[in-house]
Amino acid sequence: MEAKSAGERNPESDLASVVNRNISALLERQMKEEKQKSATERLADRITSFTGSMVFVYVHVLAYGLWIIINLGWIPSVPRFDPTFVILAM
Repeated sequence: MEAKSAGERNPESDLASVVNRNISALLERQMKEEKQKSATERLADRITSFTGSMVFVYVHVLAYGLWIIINLGWIPSVPRFDPTFVILAM
């Protein structure tokens, strides 16, 4: 392997510096856009974040599962509130 002279440039390090500069610019732009969001946009982001989470899925599996189990009459001590599942279907 030959030693590089002082005047030679390393294309890999040049590319890395360009990539780092672009990442920094994108992060700076994203932070600026986040600061400019309205309250409605921030609320929409939070709602979207929650509805796209597994917690949202688990809550719905639990709620619908209980709804079905109760209305099938599998828990006799709890009265049925939608025995025909019409409300659930709506």
